[in-house]
Amino acid sequence: MGGTVSGMVQVNTDGASLGNPGAAGAAGIAIDQGLMPLWIETDSTACISLISTETSHWALQRCLMCIRLRLRDATWRISHIYREGNRVADALATLAVSLLIERILLPSDIPLSIRGLLRADADGLSTFHFS
Repeated sequence: MGGTVSGMVQVNTDGASLGNPGAAGAAGIAIDQGLMPLWIETDSTACISLISTETSHWALQRCLMCIRLRLRDATWRISHIYREGNRVADALATLAVSLLIERILLPSDIPLSIRGLLRADADGLSTFHFS
């Protein structure tokens, strides 16, 4: 979940799609509005690689250029988190698939089921990953 960790604003992100090709959505959650320095966590190692290196997939080139420009003068890091630790962003990304327009959700807009995940995460309830 988004929060402040070791002086950095933590942002968890995820994406979702319904089929391939199909409707897709993405979400991120950050509690603190001051977004610097930034620690991005995602369960996608492919996204980490695309953002962290200069290589680009042609279809994502424009999006990656925008992300890199925004991060260029920032203090930031990006790291992997297992899906079990990224439940809130995962649920929000799945919700985003059903939204017809891009929007920022206020806390009151978040469904109760996702609020429950958010609360459990904020309370530090453990989730487990078995390899």
